[in-house]
Amino acid sequence: MHRWAGQFRSYLFGFCLACAVMPLAAANAATDQERAAARSMAEQGAAAFGEKRFADAVDLFTRAEALVQSPVHLLYIARANTELGRLVKAQEAYIKIVRTQLEPGSPNAFKKAVSEAEAELERLKPRIPQVTVHVTGAEGAPPEVFVDGEAVPPVMVGVAMPIDPGTRKFEARAEGMVPAERELVVEEGQQSEVELELVAAPTQVAPSISEATSSDVAIAPPRQDDSNAMLIGAWSGVAVGVVGVGLGTWFFVDKLGIESDADDLAAQCSRSCQEPQRSEIEQKDQDAADAGTKALIAYAVGGIGFAAGVTLFVLSGSESDVAQGPTVAPWVGLGSVGFRGRF
Repeated sequence: MHRWAGQFRSYLFGFCLACAVMPLAAANAATDQERAAARSMAEQGAAAFGEKRFADAVDLFTRAEALVQSPVHLLYIARANTELGRLVKAQEAYIKIVRTQLEPGSPNAFKKAVSEAEAELERLKPRIPQVTVHVTGAEGAPPEVFVDGEAVPPVMVGVAMPIDPGTRKFEARAEGMVPAERELVVEEGQQSEVELELVAAPTQVAPSISEATSSDVAIAPPRQDDSNAMLIGAWSGVAVGVVGVGLGTWFFVDKLGIESDADDLAAQCSRSCQEPQRSEIEQKDQDAADAGTKALIAYAVGGIGFAAGVTLFVLSGSESDVAQGPTVAPWVGLGSVGFRGRF
């Protein structure tokens, strides 16, 4: 429960406020609409304060103050911020009220707001914590200090600065240094000091070529695993080549056989070939052409396989080992294919 007034008093104070701002409205607000809006927001803010919706109260009275300047608005802002634990902002609002120069004939509500602000400010001051941040280890560029992620002006580093109570995170940063962080639970009225030590960030320097030994810069021989992989790929390419050549030969032989059958049929009927016979001859010619195309494709695939295999043999650098060890070579015959080798 807040320490100043109950809900009924808050609503009553809001009503008085709406009446009190009217004499100064002409000086502080440009239009009737703005004056009416200020009164409405002030009444809503007083209601929010009475219902302990302090964040809403701060927002509404801040909006009203932007339209019509009144120490009563500021008093509500200060009290609501105090309830929210924002003691530094509350203090600044109280100070602004105390420094207000009231014109002769100002409403009693304004005079009362200034009087109450003076008393409440004196009670608030001892409650505001102060923290002194010390940064050590920084060399060269001046460090940057942050409290809860917000930058602290450099002139405030090393001296006591007011801060709101609660768990606060302090951080120092500097170029080429490892950031220093520390959390501190700040109590009301507490005087604290925070030490943030910066240390140089580790650097890694790659060795220059002149510092390397001859063995470091020598070209490393191919690894055995890489050579074996290339040999496997080489033999696979040879196998593809063998299969391709074998299939190409098979299709080529098939092509020759189909063409021979077509020629025999054509010779049997000569110029007296009937439609069925001509269709059969044309079909065989087409089959022979298809077989020829397949033969060419198979030969092409086989040639690519052989070329890849030879290339991998050369890259593996193992020609001499292959010559001395077991050898396998493909052979292709008419209508047949196979391997021959030495073990």
